[in-house]
Amino acid sequence: LSDAQTGELKELLSDASSSALYAGSDLTYPLTDLVAFKDIDKAIEGIEKVKSEIKNIVDTLSKAKDLATTQNLRDQIQSHIDKLHEIWIQLQFVYGKLNLIKMIGTQAHGAEIDVPDVRIGDGSYYTWCTSTITLLRSDVWDTDVILHELDHYIWHEKAKNELAGGGHWIDEHLSDRKYKEYLKAAEDMLKAAGLPPNVPQAIKDHLKDLAEEEGKKLALSEGWAHFSMAVKQKDPEYWDKEPGNNDDVRFDIEKGKYWKESENKWVNATNKGEDVELSIAGILWDLFDGAANGVTDQDNDGVSIDFKHIWCAINEKKDSKGKVVRSPPNNIKEFYKNLIECLKEAGVPYDKDKVDKVFKDHGVTP
Repeated sequence: LSDAQTGELKELLSDASSSALYAGSDLTYPLTDLVAFKDIDKAIEGIEKVKSEIKNIVDTLSKAKDLATTQNLRDQIQSHIDKLHEIWIQLQFVYGKLNLIKMIGTQAHGAEIDVPDVRIGDGSYYTWCTSTITLLRSDVWDTDVILHELDHYIWHEKAKNELAGGGHWIDEHLSDRKYKEYLKAAEDMLKAAGLPPNVPQAIKDHLKDLAEEEGKKLALSEGWAHFSMAVKQKDPEYWDKEPGNNDDVRFDIEKGKYWKESENKWVNATNKGEDVELSIAGILWDLFDGAANGVTDQDNDGVSIDFKHIWCAINEKKDSKGKVVRSPPNNIKEFYKNLIECLKEAGVPYDKDKVDKVFKDHGVTP
């Protein structure tokens, strides 16, 4: 960067954060620094300016890379681009955290969590054992993808329990997928031992029970990340853009639809239930949307619960002696139970029939 560009970027960063966001090139800092902001909306606005400036610089560097005459020079320019990508992503994390703090306050459990480490790699995912978010190079500008992975990170960091993982798609029964995976693994073990791949029925029954439990857990994990990403932007659509090809991932958790790239049209999801991540995301969104939260209630379900009460339902609660009296949910039915408790504890009036209907409309009987 030129001296002028560097100076301008530093000035923008300073405006965005009163120096809290910029310390050399390191944007990993204790989130407690953020509570010093007197105007979070102004900080968010400043972050948007910085992100825009970084994008402009990257565009310029990309053009310079195309004109570079040696591989060494191209590699040097790419290293600068990668660093700016990482800074832009971390600013996106800060944007997500500031929006979270706006909704839950600075004292709620989870508000104290630092922004995570990030690296550019072979996919877009959160690794809970290292607390690291990895992003595809093609996802570095995808706000929806970045915030989705951030929400996996926040859930894990505050709950300190292993997240459900594995392959998934928004419109499938994840318990069925898990069962097929477990059964194949058992058959492969028998084959490796030189035995016929005939898994005993008792083992199959056990695997089915395990798959049902893990499928529901994975659906809640993914559904929550879809929902929390959407709430921060007050937009129910997720869009993972893949430049130059036809494999974008795009869906709408309010409408229960996804974009079918091969047919160039929106299609309705065909599956519902506790182990379907789009159903879980839809339930959470329908509990939240409405005039009270500044979001259009498109299906007029008459329910609009403040995010801080939904947040309460995914957190553990301890009594005065430190004993856990409410645990984070492992599935959407446990979430329902926690939510009702949180609403009662907060003295928030609610229509149980309408809340129950939100769940039932998505194939879940609470």
